[in-house]
Amino acid sequence: GYAEVLKMALVFDNNLYQFLIRNQELISSRDDGVLIHIIDKSLGLKSKIVEIDETEQGERALLNFGHTFGHALESYFNYSHKLLHGEAVSLGIVLAAHFSCEEGYLSQPKLDEIKEHLKTMKLPTVTTQIDNHKLEVVKLLRFMKQDKKVVGNNINLILLKDIGNGFIEKNVSFKKLENFLNAKLSINWQEKDFVLVTAHRRENFGDGFLHICSALRELASKYPKIPFVYPVHLNPNVSKPVYESLRNFSNINLIKPLEYEPFVYLLKH
Repeated sequence: GYAEVLKMALVFDNNLYQFLIRNQELISSRDDGVLIHIIDKSLGLKSKIVEIDETEQGERALLNFGHTFGHALESYFNYSHKLLHGEAVSLGIVLAAHFSCEEGYLSQPKLDEIKEHLKTMKLPTVTTQIDNHKLEVVKLLRFMKQDKKVVGNNINLILLKDIGNGFIEKNVSFKKLENFLNAKLSINWQEKDFVLVTAHRRENFGDGFLHICSALRELASKYPKIPFVYPVHLNPNVSKPVYESLRNFSNINLIKPLEYEPFVYLLKH
């Protein structure tokens, strides 16, 4: 999928990455010429890397960029339809890029550009787009410890020194990863202004919820810098359509329902 194409560009080819950025609207509209070009470039890069490193001792290992986090997330969600492989790779790319930035390699503007591009391509950039609960970091780390890049109590991570310049950061401690994931996967609304949207409880996903979701999508598009918080009904007949309707908006955060949901509130705006 597209996340795999972006991965190849981020790790190996800045020119391909710039092409993706310039042509993201054409890619989104599935322009045949542009799609054929990026598929051809991506496959050409992968074929070249595999040919020169058949045993994955060098550059071929860089193909795992985003996959250490992504595979752990897939395992966390039991390889269910809730998280598709391309979505897992997208989230993994964001986490690996964040880690690269925090380690002093990738610049903040380039990290932001990567995330904005993924949003434009309708791929997830935060785990709350997949599940409104805070992920259990200890559980996620258990899956990461099964990765083939684990060495003792450490793991080798594929990171970015820059766009098109991936490398292997050796012997990253799991304690360091735990601290990183606890910070990145936390949901701490007290530290930022946000808009909380709530509504009357209903047992079925009727016109009322359709109108709420439609209005919320419109607001989230109009105000991309504002986080919107929407408590989702516990009834799966309601929550599943809501997830499907809103999951591609990175500034809409779906959380557990509040005990008291009378109408629509705007808090701390």
